[in-house]
Amino acid sequence: MKSIDDIYRDFPDGERDRQVAPESMGCVRRRSPIFSFVAGALLLAVIAGILPPIGLRALPSALQSTTEHLIAQLGEAAEAYQVDFGMYPPGDGTGTRPLVEALSRSGPKKQKDFEFPPDLLKDGSVVNAVRCETTIIHYLYPGLHRPGKFDLWAEDCHGNPAGINNW
Repeated sequence: MKSIDDIYRDFPDGERDRQVAPESMGCVRRRSPIFSFVAGALLLAVIAGILPPIGLRALPSALQSTTEHLIAQLGEAAEAYQVDFGMYPPGDGTGTRPLVEALSRSGPKKQKDFEFPPDLLKDGSVVNAVRCETTIIHYLYPGLHRPGKFDLWAEDCHGNPAGINNW
């Protein structure tokens, strides 16, 4: 596209006064650098005002998804343990310490059913990603909600004590 200066150069001196509006000829007026700066600053201010609240609302949901995934993984590991040993690991519902101990032992194939990183454990139980400082995941065998199987549950981001579970 031609700028206004290019269009003015195309006309002889006497015809500049009779020129039609440059926009009608397909050219664009240049904005001042200060206008661009102010528009950019306003856009950043709007984005900065919108994004943090969205991020703060999304974080608990992401942490809850992490705990849901972890419960699913622990459930698969408990099923693998049952295949190897013919029974599920013991569990009284007060935490996951017995489950962690059982899944950390080598099975008949000389492999562990689950590898627990140290930051995933608190006092021997698996931490709940939603409230990792205060809550843990719970394991109960035999399960109340799944007779003949096991129950796994944790507090959700709304404070429901069994809001995340495998039943």
